[in-house]
Amino acid sequence: MPSTVIGATVISRMNPEDRAAYADARIAAVHAGLKLTADQEKLWPPVEAAVREFAKLRIDRANARMNAPRDDSSQRSRTIRWRGWRDRADNMATPAAGHEEDRGCGRPALQDAG
Repeated sequence: MPSTVIGATVISRMNPEDRAAYADARIAAVHAGLKLTADQEKLWPPVEAAVREFAKLRIDRANARMNAPRDDSSQRSRTIRWRGWRDRADNMATPAAGHEEDRGCGRPALQDAG
């Protein structure tokens, strides 16, 4: 798997199973790092579910990009570039729009931690 290291971030072309395993590991690391109290721990499942849903959206988009046909020509048309930029903007807006009802799902846990 070819990788490029930029600072502390490793950018690679992971397969779907690696992406899912990486997301699971990151969620587990964040959960462990939070060191939640027993009361906060009760509030973790909805937070974890929201994070997993968001991670799944990102993984699905990454897998779609990885499987998309490549245009190897050096002269890409403006139409294709604009379509790509528009699609990226739509992808950035989708998670925010889909989680409006989740706003504050972790707020009680964070308020107790403060």
